[in-house]
Amino acid sequence: MTDYNSYKGNAYGLANTLLQTANLKPSLKNKQIDNLFYAGQLTVPGPGVPPSIISGNVAAQQLIKYLKR
Repeated sequence: MTDYNSYKGNAYGLANTLLQTANLKPSLKNKQIDNLFYAGQLTVPGPGVPPSIISGNVAAQQLIKYLKR
């Protein structure tokens, strides 16, 4: 984890652990800062680009929902 600066994960994203699957995945929205959303998670260029773009899209959609309420 420290080699890739990936908090609770690995070079290619979340670690394959029970605590990071299904509904236990970390939230896109920060629990303490009301208007902070996270996008991207991969620290290695190349294979990390497409998932980071998708993650940015998902985070943007969540932000739009949040701002419309």
